[in-house]
Amino acid sequence: MSEPSSHDKSDNILAETNDASVTVVQNAFIVPPSRRSKQLMSVNDEAGLPVRDAVTTAKHAVHFPRYLSEKERSGVEFDMGSYLFCGFYFPHFGHFILESLSRLWAYEAYKDQIDGLIFLRDSRKIPDPNVYQEIFDLLGVTHPIKFVQSPLQCAKLIVPQQGIGMGAFASGTDPLRSFIKEKFSQVAAPSKDCEKIYILRSGYQMRRGGML
Repeated sequence: MSEPSSHDKSDNILAETNDASVTVVQNAFIVPPSRRSKQLMSVNDEAGLPVRDAVTTAKHAVHFPRYLSEKERSGVEFDMGSYLFCGFYFPHFGHFILESLSRLWAYEAYKDQIDGLIFLRDSRKIPDPNVYQEIFDLLGVTHPIKFVQSPLQCAKLIVPQQGIGMGAFASGTDPLRSFIKEKFSQVAAPSKDCEKIYILRSGYQMRRGGML
């Protein structure tokens, strides 16, 4: 029997976990990916054990947290803050919508317990969060964004399960869909005289992905 693909593995994990699964980790480690050292991303508890809800699908790849050895955990910068783990921040609009917003469904429930949002970068250059500030505003997100550039340990990390991603996961989980619908229906609701909203896509070039 052949080894299941990364998509199969991610689908299995998502099927086995609750759509609204959240793990709160004390003294959590966040390890960003590094192309230079071939270091993979990981989110771990104080003992170095991987956090299951941090499994991340991004750009047709699946990132599985790994065990973090005692050596890797030693000497890591410590941040006294509490954060919501949000996965990768993608400057590309399609990936930003489909993956960078994927854990914000838990924001409302935990916003009074956090100091900010933690994102991993997709490139060496730090993204400009102001580019999509209007989207964050519409979603009611008011906390600052922290980009993790090197391994970091923080006092508390809230890790929601990813709510939407590439492939079979593109339709999203119910909590994510409800969150997006609730927020955007407030600014995109039809008038009393209208029954439907029509979205014109003539100006949108339907290249690979083609996500509306």
